Amino acid sequence: MTYNRKRLGLIAGSSVLMLAGTMAVLFGSSSGPQDEKEIDTVLREVLAAPDPFVVIDHYSTELRERYENNPLDAVRQADRGIVTHIENIVITGDLANAEVTIEWNDGYEATDIFFLRREDGRWRYLH
Repeated sequence: MTYNRKRLGLIAGSSVLMLAGTMAVLFGSSSGPQDEKEIDTVLREVLAAPDPFVVIDHYSTELRERYENNPLDAVRQADRGIVTHIENIVITGDLANAEVTIEWNDGYEATDIFFLRREDGRWRYLH
């Protein structure tokens, strides 16, 4: 069986596209400094807001619906501190997490992991 250059080019190109698609599915979509900057901004604004409804557009669909249907849940979440560090941002496809250190009003400092999801092209706070 003889292959011409055009046919070999099509086969090679198709193979590369299939490999790229498989890699995107396995390892998530590409991310970079812009994603990390957006994640940092979302976390700082959400965690510093005195009232979750001020930053409700940063919340995931589930959290927005929960707070809109039960405002008391939002009030319980309103105890906020000052974000002192955001480190180790890990992005896997449309999910991300980051280690966030918060200094609470009583001077207590704690580090916890917070999660985000990309919805409609924007990073949204999950929990």
